Amino acid sequence: MTPSITVWIALFGWPLVALVFYRRWSLPVATAATLIGGYLLLPHGIAKDFPLLPPLDKDTIPAAAALVLTWFACRDPRRAGGALPGWLPRDGLALLFMAMMVFGGIGTALANTEVAISGGARLQAMRPYDGFSRALNAAVLLLPFLLARKVFATTEGQRVLAIVLVGSAVAYAVLALWEVRMSPQLNREIYGFFPHSWIQHKRGGGFRPIIFLSHGLLIGIYFASAIILAFGLAKTEVKHRTRYIAAGIWLLIAIVLSKVLGALALTLLMLPILLFLPRRMQVITAAALGAVVMLYPILRNADLIPTQAIVDMAASVSTERAESLNYRIVNEDRLLERAAEKPLFGWGGFARNRVFNERGKDISVTDGYWLILFGQGGWVRYIGEFGLLLLGVFRLFFQRRDRIDPITVTLALALIVNLIDLLPNAGISPLTWMITGALIGRNEVRARDPDEEAAPIADTPRSGIRYARDFGPPKPARGGVMTQRSTSGTPHSSARTPPPRSKGQLHG
Repeated sequence: MTPSITVWIALFGWPLVALVFYRRWSLPVATAATLIGGYLLLPHGIAKDFPLLPPLDKDTIPAAAALVLTWFACRDPRRAGGALPGWLPRDGLALLFMAMMVFGGIGTALANTEVAISGGARLQAMRPYDGFSRALNAAVLLLPFLLARKVFATTEGQRVLAIVLVGSAVAYAVLALWEVRMSPQLNREIYGFFPHSWIQHKRGGGFRPIIFLSHGLLIGIYFASAIILAFGLAKTEVKHRTRYIAAGIWLLIAIVLSKVLGALALTLLMLPILLFLPRRMQVITAAALGAVVMLYPILRNADLIPTQAIVDMAASVSTERAESLNYRIVNEDRLLERAAEKPLFGWGGFARNRVFNERGKDISVTDGYWLILFGQGGWVRYIGEFGLLLLGVFRLFFQRRDRIDPITVTLALALIVNLIDLLPNAGISPLTWMITGALIGRNEVRARDPDEEAAPIADTPRSGIRYARDFGPPKPARGGVMTQRSTSGTPHSSARTPPPRSKGQLHG
């Protein structure tokens, strides 16, 4: 089915939408709306590919627009309050992991200049151009991370990010439940095509929504993260606690009806940790789960992951799900054997990391994002990417308890939900990188001065959405007196008090 003209209108019109966001709202809200809105609303799988440039699609266009508009906004000191200086992290480990991601692609190309043989298939060699392309794609992948590190580093910035994520999820749940009832039709009706396999979105006698994402599983993990954030905000935002509890319950209903079992299981695993454990134990749990994700290839190779027990547990819920999970595990074993032949830089692209039979037919299935990274980029790419994704969580683990903000811990738990899902699925998104950047930026603020906090962006949850005109100079009130509101909420005059008039001539 040929995509409609609305695809190109939406993609290349999004920078204009972003411009409106940046003109009307504060920097954190506009950045969050541009990146999250583009991810949720733009069509997947359609791109304009120009020579020497990364494909222009739903990931690159919002990120590039946000980068340019944030740069212009930060030139105005009145709008840049709370933003970190510079565009690169000050954390040495973060820079190292970024370098491994970007330059590891060049090393992968240089290590795969020969034709690869897998079964009866001959797979083409990689060229230096392919290494440059992989490096450029990795750099573009990091744009949401760099933006989030700069804009959402303060406690208030992280709070704005969480509120926008929850609010957008609440609205997206309406579309999800419409597709649960009416079948996944929105992408086809608006953009003229269906972005994935239809059969994979028929579940349990009904439908799994997909809306404008690449797969229904991504909707589930998005809702799971938003549920964690909603209940985390309910614990800290006393004035609006009922609102966030209602949002969390609404999203729980949506994730159950969306038939995404894995995301639901992760939600039910993480919610008790968030609601009942003290803050320090939440951080310890997040770091422990992050360590499992980081070491997963080693644990998997050493048979320390109880795969059979997991399959048996899935069988108690659904035979179909257990068979699917067992099929994935069998394929993981094949692909791990293939990856072991090139452990440092991996096999690169052109399906070189996959397994073929004697007739040259591809017999492998790569579902987990970790396995795709490990097979294509080896340990260099795997450690670089997952090291960067988990660095903020590990840094949080070494913070003193009195220096850990509740909203930062909530974001860390939401990130861990995303990263655990990357073991069976390939659902990494700009939202994952945004949370990662916010955590690393927050650590930079604390490392710079534990007692110094950047200027707050908003005073109340509602005032997180502020208009650009609010950053201008105060307007004169009637009678020519400028008034502004003090920190206590009491209006006071900012005009200079004129001196008293003299009664008679002044003398020396």
